Amino acid sequence: MLPIIMIIIGIFNIGLAVRFRVDQKFAENYVKHSPKALIWRKMFGEEKALKVIKNIFVPLGIVIGLMLVLFGLSMYL
Repeated sequence: MLPIIMIIIGIFNIGLAVRFRVDQKFAENYVKHSPKALIWRKMFGEEKALKVIKNIFVPLGIVIGLMLVLFGLSMYL
């Protein structure tokens, strides 16, 4: 059961990170309205926070999602 959950969460994480990277309006809406991004908005401002999130956290999210999928597959097989 755990490997299936890890694979699903990993795929969801990758999809969300890719959508954030590709869809500019989705990214801007997230930075403007998300309580999680409030700290980054206060520290850097909206435009710089968007740039930091896109350049650091999106690739990190893709890597973590890929690791979850691979670990889930390795446990499943």
